[in-house]
Amino acid sequence: MYGPKLRIEYDEFGITLVPPKVEWAGYYAEMMSSLKVNMWTNGLYGLTEADEREWLEKSAKDPKGVSWAIMPDGCKLPVGNTGLHDISLVNGSCTSGIVIFDPEWWGKGVASGAHIIRTGFGADNLGRSTINSTVREVNEASRKALERVGYAVTGKVLRNCFRDGEYYDTLTLTWLHPERINLLYPQGLPPEYTGAVERASQVLKKARDLVKKL
Repeated sequence: MYGPKLRIEYDEFGITLVPPKVEWAGYYAEMMSSLKVNMWTNGLYGLTEADEREWLEKSAKDPKGVSWAIMPDGCKLPVGNTGLHDISLVNGSCTSGIVIFDPEWWGKGVASGAHIIRTGFGADNLGRSTINSTVREVNEASRKALERVGYAVTGKVLRNCFRDGEYYDTLTLTWLHPERINLLYPQGLPPEYTGAVERASQVLKKARDLVKKL
């Protein structure tokens, strides 16, 4: 499914998550055909407008996923996409993902803003107790963006990414709902996750205070 319009403003800057549009398929194909963009994603090959149209139409009907286009203030087209996937009704879990496919917006806080909106929606509207994500270990900026909103590194998959003649490891990160720790860990939260849960609590409050429903 496509996510609803949600907006956050902080540091005198705004980011809005909007439902993607099928008519953006050609633009998405152009942006997502860059190996620079896909160095640390699962993508590797060029895409056509038909490929992206099929993905957009499939995403719109996926009952186990929520997708958004990322629109910073002043942009007429998205600079990336984010979403929640593999939504489990039984386990209260899901996975998250993001790609900023316009390099001009790398390092400008766009991913962090999108993470706050997405995390708040997952926790307070989808009832998620845990959210999992993956990032290449060498992609330090993406890892730190996740850690800032309360994700903690919980695992590593060895040498499963091959780019430019080298193998790389992939980290698994998990966001734990700070208000459900007693349910998730009735025996007590492992101390190595204390800092992440504290950050998750701060981010959940920020999402509740700052995210606007449009």
